[in-house]
Amino acid sequence: MQINRSHVLAWGACWTIFSSGLFAAQNALIVIGTTGSSSVTAELAGAAADIRDGLVQRGFAPKAVEIQKPGDSGGRVTAERVLQGLDRRRTLGASDEFWLVLLGFSGRSEGGQPAFQVSGPRLTAAELKAALDTIPAAQFVFVGTSDSGGFVPILLAPRRTVLAATREEGEIDLPRFPEAWAVALKEKRSESWAAIAARASALTEKAYVEGNLSAGEHARLGDPATGRILEAPFGADSVATAARDSGPGGAMALLDASDIKVEIQKPNAEWEEQPATPETRALIAAARSAPNPDGFSALLLDQRLGYSVGDDRTAEAFVMRRIYIAREDGVERWANFLLPQDPPSVTTKLGAARIIQPDGSATVFNPAKVPAGTDVSGGMSNAVTSVFMPDAHAGCLIEIAYRTRFALDARRPEFSEELSVQQDIPAFQTEVQLQVPLKMGLHFKLSNSDEKPTEVAADGMRVLSWKLPFLAAFEPLPYDPPARELEVALDISSLDSWDALAAWYRRLTRGSDAQDPAVQAKAEELAAGATGRLDKMRRAYEFVSSLRYVAIEFGVNGIRPRTPAVVLQNRFGDCKDKANLLIALLGDMGIQGQFCLLNRGSSTDVSFPGWQFNHAIAYVPKAPLEGQPDDLWLDTTDSTAPFPTLSPGDVGRSALVFSSDSARFIAVAEAGNEVTEFKENWKFTEAADSGWSGTLQSSWSGLAEYGVRSSMRGLSPRQRDFVLQSSLNRQLEGADFSGLALSAPDDLSVPLRLDARATLASVPFPRPGYEVEACFAAPARDRPLELNNGQKLHLIQILDLIYAGSGPASAPAPFAEETAGVRVRTSWNRLGDQEWRRTAELDIAEPRIAPSDYAAVRRILRRWVDQTRR
Repeated sequence: MQINRSHVLAWGACWTIFSSGLFAAQNALIVIGTTGSSSVTAELAGAAADIRDGLVQRGFAPKAVEIQKPGDSGGRVTAERVLQGLDRRRTLGASDEFWLVLLGFSGRSEGGQPAFQVSGPRLTAAELKAALDTIPAAQFVFVGTSDSGGFVPILLAPRRTVLAATREEGEIDLPRFPEAWAVALKEKRSESWAAIAARASALTEKAYVEGNLSAGEHARLGDPATGRILEAPFGADSVATAARDSGPGGAMALLDASDIKVEIQKPNAEWEEQPATPETRALIAAARSAPNPDGFSALLLDQRLGYSVGDDRTAEAFVMRRIYIAREDGVERWANFLLPQDPPSVTTKLGAARIIQPDGSATVFNPAKVPAGTDVSGGMSNAVTSVFMPDAHAGCLIEIAYRTRFALDARRPEFSEELSVQQDIPAFQTEVQLQVPLKMGLHFKLSNSDEKPTEVAADGMRVLSWKLPFLAAFEPLPYDPPARELEVALDISSLDSWDALAAWYRRLTRGSDAQDPAVQAKAEELAAGATGRLDKMRRAYEFVSSLRYVAIEFGVNGIRPRTPAVVLQNRFGDCKDKANLLIALLGDMGIQGQFCLLNRGSSTDVSFPGWQFNHAIAYVPKAPLEGQPDDLWLDTTDSTAPFPTLSPGDVGRSALVFSSDSARFIAVAEAGNEVTEFKENWKFTEAADSGWSGTLQSSWSGLAEYGVRSSMRGLSPRQRDFVLQSSLNRQLEGADFSGLALSAPDDLSVPLRLDARATLASVPFPRPGYEVEACFAAPARDRPLELNNGQKLHLIQILDLIYAGSGPASAPAPFAEETAGVRVRTSWNRLGDQEWRRTAELDIAEPRIAPSDYAAVRRILRRWVDQTRR
């Protein structure tokens, strides 16, 4: 559930694909399904030919556009044939572009799912999604069929834009939209996907008006960036120009770009070359002299970040940066800027852009030549303004300033924002400015910084300003605590208290727990034959976990759970939907569960009321008299974590737990003595001539089991063996493993266990299954280290060695050390004249290692690992 909206000021770092000309390869598949009429098929074949011609005019190679139609050389058009065509596109790369066009009729499969009509079994939206998900390229899907709107929410994905010719239901006639779309594609062959769709919509509407007919189709466009499903004209209209040209005014003015001294001399040129001046020579000389002892690829010499909120629930962000490119690998990160456009809700206006060469000459961009939005065809974002600095290389100085205006999220009470200040390169000076109306209640906090703001009031506005003389680079490391605990950021909120947020959320979700007889019947079915409270909970948990996780989060459903009845009927949902269904099922079993919000994988500052949540789970308070001795936190988001294990990123988070009339924060914790556990039993026998052979039995629980199950998901048997053998070979180098038998990783009701056989030339001393050495690779650390995702861990490895002769007369002395909540032990015991047993154990009771304890913990863990290798 992605419901934490953050307007990060570093828009230049967005990962977005632009116009089709920037793709390394362009490929398309056009499919005509079964129509039941030769004349209709012929009509659609003409539309397909026109679409192919439009794609060729757009820049596609003719041989890269494939058409599948009934009666061609491929024979019938079947679901299998279409899927094979998609499978051939798996070789496309992430920088490539793929278009899929479906023409004909759609309906519903036996399960009620949208399906494309072909010969034989229909091609369902789920099958289509699964095939498209294997193609790395940016994707553009046009379902130009009847009853096609239902495909959009299922197919929509971050790298996939989806267009449907009709609404989801009720528009069952062959649409006119595909023919209009073919015309629009040729008219606007260099324009964006949304612009083409908008033109096609206008042409379709015109045809209905001129024919004096009532419109029988209404196209829909799925926006991959916001998850919204848009009606025509899909955001591609004159609003963009009006919003861009109007600009902010009055009290909304923020920091400006006056320090970038750009004078446009050629008003008709997009870029112009200008000779060196004393000012540019001084700037480049100062940049070259900036200290860079750590060898960063770029240096942020100056940045100014502004944020302003108006009375009309609009906000504005300003960014100005001056960046010195120290190495060539800094060019891609810091010389290409993608400025967001999603009019009318988001518009960006470029203030200035300049690149200064090492000799002081400059290339200046004319802001008047910036288009409203260059393209949305990247499949990953709304329309964007692209600013690519020409001839950027090491030794150049990049200057850019822009202003973004947007509407605050109307679904939320007041407003709550988190603005990134710290970058991944050092900033020599930073100014942050915040401007809000005096009458607006406001909380603000510059997290992870001791700098205090100056404050002034003027024209009814309150202006706060922070000046940071030097800001170190934020360099995330493996095993870090959540970034929110380390990174400098500006948090802003107008929420008075957590109680106010809880009251609003309860109002928003009122009625979302409504049930129907189907939910109650499912609860009775699951509880039938259960041996007690925990068994009922386990059954309900495993059922809800098995439902597909699908995040369709646009509109209010981005933060309001769907009802249990809807989720049960759909057999899919996102985290909040599945948590809501689980609580309903438990309630019907007489077990009271509570809905929780938390910031999975991150953290929540409970001292700062604001929207800081991205996840939802269920909480069931302990009931010792009913057989539940511990509080249980149940996360049904995926089907990987066995009951009652928590998924990674949950433990230790502060969860906002809702009861019928209140909400409170509780720290998420494992159930009772729940730990991550590794159990390994190795048994080897020495051959009379030479070499060793033996067996391994491994089992896991907690996060270890979650990790193994996750790594096995979707793998074929041979792929699974390869992954297991690779892991085992890291534990026991030089061994050959065979006979690998792993219990079903997708069945949560069966404990996970691995059995294997192994042969080895020398005496076997396997490493521990938990690779602690990787966690402590660095000799020192200046921040906490979080082991095992913050959860307790226990490992026990038993090694039995049966020698061909009498074996060694003695074994190494026992080893045992403990520090900072980490305990290690290794011991040897003689089991017989020829048999010895080595037992190695690791206990981590305090998974977060403080920097002051790091060296001591590293030392004893290294010594313990060394003990296990001899």
